[in-house]
This record gives sequence, structure tokens and C-alpha cells, in this order.
Amino acid sequence: MYERGENVPSAAVLAAYRKRYGISFEWMVFGDGVMFADPSKAPTAKAKPLDEMLMRTLAQIAIRAHQQAQLVLRQEDIAVEAACLYNELKEKADDINDAEEVNDLLPWLERRLTRRLEKLKADPVNTTSKRA
Repeated sequence: MYERGENVPSAAVLAAYRKRYGISFEWMVFGDGVMFADPSKAPTAKAKPLDEMLMRTLAQIAIRAHQQAQLVLRQEDIAVEAACLYNELKEKADDINDAEEVNDLLPWLERRLTRRLEKLKADPVNTTSKRA
């Protein structure tokens, strides 16, 4: 009822919120300043674990693109390449957890990697670096 504006909290309720949740009076009453007077009581964002199947798919894309370009992708570099692809995908996707959107973007990501590898192969000066 407080959040909907149907009731006004008493000073005792505000004090209880401050004590239990560390929320500042200024923020509760006026909406000013920082929400948490005591940062140690602020909720922490929990990182979602990476989707293992997505990472496997990205590794397969990396392997396939390197094979098509006839470039060697060392076993120890597969995870690095998959992580780079994941970061590119994360930048492009509106929601990295939306499986349909991610699946729609995978062909784009593979074409992008294939083009990058083709440029790398065509430029003999930079053949020591996979990431162009």
C-alpha cells in the first residue's frame, strides 16, 4: 500500500526499513540521493552462469570457420575464440538470454568470423594474430 501511495508510512516504519534494508531516509521520503545509506546492505547482482550449450555452439562455429578458411585453430585457443564470439554476440543481442534472438544471430556471427578469417588469411603480415 505504501508503494501504491494508498498509505503513508509512519516514522517507525521508515526507521525499520532503514535498519533492516539500509535504505536512506532522504531516498524514501523525497526520492533524493542514493537509495542505500548503508551500501553493505544493498542487494548484489548475481551473475548468471554462461549457457554451456551456447558456448559449445560458439566453439563449433569457431572450429568450422577456421576449417573453412584452412587456418589452424589450436585446441587451447578454442575456448578463447568461443569467448570472443560470445562477447560479440552479447554486444549485438538485445537479450543474450533470449534463445530465439541468439539463434537468429548465430549465422550473422559465423559470417562475421568467416570474413575476418578470410581477411587474416589474405594478409600474410598478420598471420600470427587470430583476432583481426
